[in-house]
Amino acid sequence: MNTALVHSDAYTRFDYGPEHPLRMERLGLTWRLMEAYGLTKLPDAALHACEPATESAIALFHGQEYLDVLKAANGGVAPQHAERYGLGPGDNPVFPGLWDAARLCAGGSLLAAELVASGKATRAFHFAGGLHHALPARASGFCYVNDAVLAILYLKSRGLRVLYVDIDAHHGDGVQHAFYSDPTVLTISTHERGDYLFPGTGFVEEVGEGDGVGYSVNLPLEPYTDSAVYLPAFEQVVPPLAGAFRPDVVVAQLGIDSHRTDPLTHLALDVQGFARAVAHIAELAPRLLCLGGGGYDLQNVARAWTAAWAVLNGVELPAELPVSFAEEARRYQFEVRTLWDRPSTGGSAPRSTSIGRWTRSGASSSRSTGCSARRAPGYCAGTRRSTSASFSVAHAQMIGTPAATATPCATSRGISAWLCARSCADFSCGHSPSDGWLAMEARAARATCSSCWFARSPAFQAEAARM
Repeated sequence: MNTALVHSDAYTRFDYGPEHPLRMERLGLTWRLMEAYGLTKLPDAALHACEPATESAIALFHGQEYLDVLKAANGGVAPQHAERYGLGPGDNPVFPGLWDAARLCAGGSLLAAELVASGKATRAFHFAGGLHHALPARASGFCYVNDAVLAILYLKSRGLRVLYVDIDAHHGDGVQHAFYSDPTVLTISTHERGDYLFPGTGFVEEVGEGDGVGYSVNLPLEPYTDSAVYLPAFEQVVPPLAGAFRPDVVVAQLGIDSHRTDPLTHLALDVQGFARAVAHIAELAPRLLCLGGGGYDLQNVARAWTAAWAVLNGVELPAELPVSFAEEARRYQFEVRTLWDRPSTGGSAPRSTSIGRWTRSGASSSRSTGCSARRAPGYCAGTRRSTSASFSVAHAQMIGTPAATATPCATSRGISAWLCARSCADFSCGHSPSDGWLAMEARAARATCSSCWFARSPAFQAEAARM
């Protein structure tokens, strides 16, 4: 097995601005932790410096008028009508080198795709990529050019059948939009529910359209979902679908904003759970292209993506951070000096009320405004929707699931297709784990359902104890 790590020091030239949560320095920090662990000198791993993508390559997904606006913004001054294309103060600022940064990101992911498609690498990792929100003619959610879509388009041009798996806390709306009617690309996104978090999409009814019906799969998660809940759900949904689809290559978006201390989201995974999810993804196909994604607590980003690169190479790392990394850990105020998180003590729930202006709420954030990602019929942005079915018949047929498990479940807040379907058949306690599990419901959930595995989630026990 040969692997490839794609990285460039050129990212140090770019900055979204001093108050923006997406810090380019996270990339250098990740590289230095990989370096400290010796992961940049593995015998079967090659390092590749990326070059900016050509405009013609980016134009395979993005419209020319939009690209002209990005080029005009490269000097750091917003061009006329920039707001029409999602540019401006807030999420998608205009900064010096914007177009150069977008081209570099796209170039890195296209290089990784070429390495995998050509057989030069079995697995490749471009951790600066994964900007999955960008739309054909609009910047969105800190993303200007959708490098994930461009990589998938390249793999498709080589005749490969592609499975896209997105484990970012935010729904991979831009990628879903690109392939919503395409049966040669199966997109699976696990994310915090869209009625709590940007971009406000990714509900279970969004199953594709036309020939692509059944090839768009969403696993929306309740706030406070931790590794103990996430991993069983992931294992029950993703591998069976991958086995039925039989991809030639997997493209994985490995956002780590699902971590329990990330300041922008409300999920509660730890680095251990994230690494196990990556290990499961690595088993899904003979070839794998991994991209980065969200992650706004720098210590989590560096530790998680270092752990991911170790997983891709079959390397088991010492838990203690290397001594040579100690100064970096002090400088960035690492709360733990180990690669892995401490076990949850149940003392505090994830961030729920103090997220502030950068919480990407589907109802209140600018990130939900003007989003053109395709939604299921009848969806109305900004309103709470009813979940009409927990698992689409198309998905059930695809993986050979018995019809009983595809029965619609009467709930308004399905935690996921699988959890909702499983609760109908398997939970003897009589309480559906998809009935919400918000903080205000935690006490009742614990009282009525203390014996089921979902109620044993440490994050929910902590919230129930606080009430």
